[in-house]
Parts: sequence; C-alpha cells; structure tokens
Amino acid sequence: MKHLFACLLTLFVLSASAQSFQWADHIDGYADITNVESIDVDIKGNTYFTGYSIYTSSPESTTITTSFATASFVCGGQEYGFIGSIADDGSLNWFVPFVGMPADESHGYDVEVDYPHKCVYVCGHYTGRVDFDPTVAVEYPSGFIGNEDGFLAKYTLAGGLVWVIRIGGNYWSYLNDLAHDDEGNVFTVGVFNGTVDFDPGFFVHSETSVGDINNHDGFIAKYAPNSSFMWVSVISPVSPPFR
Repeated sequence: MKHLFACLLTLFVLSASAQSFQWADHIDGYADITNVESIDVDIKGNTYFTGYSIYTSSPESTTITTSFATASFVCGGQEYGFIGSIADDGSLNWFVPFVGMPADESHGYDVEVDYPHKCVYVCGHYTGRVDFDPTVAVEYPSGFIGNEDGFLAKYTLAGGLVWVIRIGGNYWSYLNDLAHDDEGNVFTVGVFNGTVDFDPGFFVHSETSVGDINNHDGFIAKYAPNSSFMWVSVISPVSPPFR
C-alpha cells in the first residue's frame, strides 16, 4: 500500500491567554513524501516557504490547498524542490517548482526574505539540469559537474527569478542555511567535499576539503546583492580549523 506524506503550513496567533488558530494550508499531490523545510515571514504577514517532494513513480503534479482555493502545478523530476508564498489570510500568492528531467533532483533547504530590498533568497542542492525560472524562459545554473551541487537563488517578492548561482565542484556540496544584512548581502552556510568553486562569476575561488571522499568540510560564504562572490571561510576538522 502506498504511504502518502504531506505537509501543513499552520499559523497561530499567540496572546497572553490563548492560542487562536487562523489558517492551515496543505501541500500535497501525487508525491510520496513532501517536506516543507523552512519558512520566513515579512512585515506584511506574507509567508515564504521552501522544501521538496519525492516520488517513487513518475511525477505528475503538486497540489496546494489553501484557505480559499486549490492550485495544481506540473513538476518534473522524481525529487524536486520548490519555493512559494502564502498571503496573510492563507491564500496562495505564488509557487515555483524547480523543474528538471525525471533523473534530475533538487531540494530547497532554507528561505530568507529581505523585505526592505523586496526580494527573497532560497538555497539547497541539485543534480543534473534544473530550471529555476517560473516563466517560459529557462534558467539553469551554469557549470554543473559534481554529483550534487549547491544553489543559491534570489527571487522578487512576487516570485520572479532575479538570479541563481551554482556552488559546486568535482564531488558534492550542500547549502543548508541563509541570512542577510542591512545592505542586502546574503550569507550562506553548508558542507562540501572535494574541490568547490565558490565564485559564480568569471574568476575562480576554489577550496578543497581535507581528507578522502568520505570526509567533508563546512563553509560560510558571503555574496553581494547582484550574486558577486565576496568571501568564503572554510571550517575544517584539522589544523588550521579556519582558512
């Protein structure tokens, strides 16, 4: 028997004496597993979320049931990530699946809204050729060569893709968490194995993990609002621990 897992996004209002339920939205479809990994909220009460769905058979669509309507989205790939936004009243603002071919994969792990700069960031990892652009245009992060590469993407508050970059190398790299500062710079942390180029531009800034392919190092990286590489600090289990 097929076991179906789904996710709920639920909002409660807290007061000194009670917890008042407001809405719950259901993300489901034909997936065997759907995980919402991270959420953030802007000053207008809009919720932004990211995660991924996993299929054991051919994918068909993902369905989001909100407080007001149900919307379906055709998605490619047997493991695909997504980013979306829900309004303060629980209605769906927009939803963007990271679309690939059946053998491709993508996972969204963290989302961070920067309301003063009218944008939202998402990070995660992917394999193969994955399209992060919700329009008819196609936008693949350039240079995929590893087993699994990290990605960092910037969207408008309306769900339009601003840019997406690859952080990867000859083995694998994951981006797990995000933060931003008042100037709109974005920081990301994760782990990597092998040699990874952290500069998405014309230049190369490579770091190599210590040990064999079974070991990995951590990193903290900073990027400008236009996706330009600023710096990376690698955290290694051997001396020196930072480099």
